[in-house]
Amino acid sequence: MSVQQEWKVKRCVDAVVAAGGGNVVAATSNLTGSIWDGRVFGLTGSGLVEAEILVECGMADLCAIGEGQYLAACDDGMVRAIHSGGAMVLGGGHNSVVNSVSITGTTGATAGADRVIQFYDLEKHSTEPTRFEAHADSVNSVDWSGGNKLLSASSDGTVCVWDARNRPICQSSLAVHVGSVAYVAVFSMNGDRVLIGTEKNELLCYDIRSTMQPLWSEIGLKGPVRNLKQSPHNASQVAAGTDAPSVLIINVESGKIERTMYHHRDFVRALSWDKQVPGRLYTGSWDKTVVELRGV
Repeated sequence: MSVQQEWKVKRCVDAVVAAGGGNVVAATSNLTGSIWDGRVFGLTGSGLVEAEILVECGMADLCAIGEGQYLAACDDGMVRAIHSGGAMVLGGGHNSVVNSVSITGTTGATAGADRVIQFYDLEKHSTEPTRFEAHADSVNSVDWSGGNKLLSASSDGTVCVWDARNRPICQSSLAVHVGSVAYVAVFSMNGDRVLIGTEKNELLCYDIRSTMQPLWSEIGLKGPVRNLKQSPHNASQVAAGTDAPSVLIINVESGKIERTMYHHRDFVRALSWDKQVPGRLYTGSWDKTVVELRGV
């Protein structure tokens, strides 16, 4: 695994999305006084920083809606659709910071510090989102599997798998109590397992079909895991971004950390696999850089 390319964007990088052809889109933030403001950059495979879109707030997460369109989780409680013409605020919104966004088909799910998960119809931007109070504390991440299962991680110390077929009335099919703040959780192994990062510098893996005890755990990491991304090419491979700052490549089946990279100098908050090219991973950091890794 090696660094193929690095872009310097002069702002903290909170999210990246692989855009095909070696290009990547980065959501960035900068603190001016007491106010965070955001910029979305288009980074080209030739190493240039090109398109720049102003967003009037910080962004915690970004995911692709379609070609050239993105859904952003914003710190003013709003959810925005980002495109080449600018940023459009979607209807509704959270009562606090939006921490995470995830998309399945034409439905977007958002996680808020207000304990709420919201569902957006991305074909009807004018429609108000539906919402339900999912946790007793901040919802820190959401992740879809198969269009009907939604995974959420919370500061209340629980990670839940929700049956979202009758959303917004979602029933929890699994609730795992991890004993500390769950920063992030992601589906793996085709939706049969979940991988969790906690404030205690732990990685925990559960099989949602069979047990309430972890299949394996990795404790004593050098920093908490803040982001997890499942590989689109390998069902057992997950990338993790940590505060160490490091990028970990994890084999979910064996519980082994296969690779550790320290190519950033500050918190690694952004990860995106390239769906077109196996082994290509983009990482972004508060050191104000985006890096392309090859041979992952």
